[in-house]
Amino acid sequence: PFHVDAVQAFGKIPLEFGSWGVNLLSISSHKIHGPIGAGALITDGKMRLEPLLWGGGQEHGLRSGTESIGMIYGFYLAACDILQNQNKSHEAVLALKQKLIEGIRKLPFDVKLNTPKQSSPYILNLSFKGSESEVLLRMLEEEGIFVSPGASCNAKKRKPSHVLKGIGCVDSEIFSALRFSFSPYTKESEIDEALKVLPPILSRLQNLK
Repeated sequence: PFHVDAVQAFGKIPLEFGSWGVNLLSISSHKIHGPIGAGALITDGKMRLEPLLWGGGQEHGLRSGTESIGMIYGFYLAACDILQNQNKSHEAVLALKQKLIEGIRKLPFDVKLNTPKQSSPYILNLSFKGSESEVLLRMLEEEGIFVSPGASCNAKKRKPSHVLKGIGCVDSEIFSALRFSFSPYTKESEIDEALKVLPPILSRLQNLK
């Protein structure tokens, strides 16, 4: 069986379920700004699935228990909205990401762009060389800028991200890396604010050495 975790991709890039030869594909509501707690498992209909729980026979007999109609409907509305605007959002977010990249490149600091050129516009990973990502993260939080260290699946683990290692980062770059995430609701003013607060914060960190 070929299962694809498409939670991060749904609503951001086209999902070619048929041409990919996928048997099962998972998507989640909260990643598209829908209610937390709703999701979907899409199947090609060729596999026989066994239920995790036996009981009332809800959800085609695969997941017994009363469905949360409110969360399911909220998921539906969020999916309709994000899919209808997917192409428009893609272009808008890409422009914001590029604005942030260009702004950071103009700063008089040693910053490495880790994100490959052929990548999702919704994620940007940068290494601020000579800075500890956790320290930089907290200082940005104090200014209302919320980012994450490293790669998403490694954010709470104090060990080098295998994802960043896989794209050629050394340990010093990994431990100084921050991940900026974008959404269709990200505003240009938020990019401007990030570019405004970064220079004094990076200067403070340099002066602490």
